[in-house]
Amino acid sequence: DDSFAANKPQITQAQCWAHARRYFLKAEAIEPEATTQALEYIGALYRIEEEIRQQALSGEKKLALRAKESKPLADAFFGWCHEQRSRIDLVNSNPLSRALTYVTNHQEQMSVFLCDPDVPIDTNHVERNLRAIPMGRKNWMFSWTEVGAEQVGIIQSLLTTCRLQGVK
Repeated sequence: DDSFAANKPQITQAQCWAHARRYFLKAEAIEPEATTQALEYIGALYRIEEEIRQQALSGEKKLALRAKESKPLADAFFGWCHEQRSRIDLVNSNPLSRALTYVTNHQEQMSVFLCDPDVPIDTNHVERNLRAIPMGRKNWMFSWTEVGAEQVGIIQSLLTTCRLQGVK
């Protein structure tokens, strides 16, 4: 959430490229040509991240590869997004317009992964681990009391945090 980090200078907010990709996928039926271009840029960035994983790069080596290959690609993508936003035929209600607005409003946050080797390109790993919480909602109905449901929520949150930190 943008508002969380807004007044906290000690926090560096990073935005997820998978979220941006989802916005473009919503525009695919209406703007197939532009969406294809956007998805090609994003796909190329993910291929570089896959190469980083396969080579088990970390630290400075990971940062160097991102600087050499990902940064020019991300810059070209952001430039393309700015160009697309200036199209006179693109109305605000168009899903492509929403996707472009998301990207241009979050360009700085989406670029954080380029400057910090410990920041992933997306938050998919976090979302997968947090999925247990909404999936458990049906089970929480049977907690008998509001306090019991709150305790189950705390336990689920603790378990997810442990999984993310590699604690068994």
